[in-house]
Amino acid sequence: METALQLVARGLGSTIAARAVLARSAPSGVSAAGFAEPFYDFFALITRRGVRLSPGTLALIELVDDWARTVAAGLQSDMPLVYE
Repeated sequence: METALQLVARGLGSTIAARAVLARSAPSGVSAAGFAEPFYDFFALITRRGVRLSPGTLALIELVDDWARTVAAGLQSDMPLVYE
């Protein structure tokens, strides 16, 4: 993502990036505009039916769920859509 943003900053293209990424590392001169309709990403854990999940898999699911809630809370803040 960092490389893509640097290329955009040099005028060599455009890219799609998460708002959280732009808030953290948008190079000078790069601006952003949100989509007219929200753009969502989905994560899924896919297993066979009837399979018991291991303790490690359950721990990973909990970590991902905590991370997703933290990111969602940051995106719901008053962070502006345009960065300069």
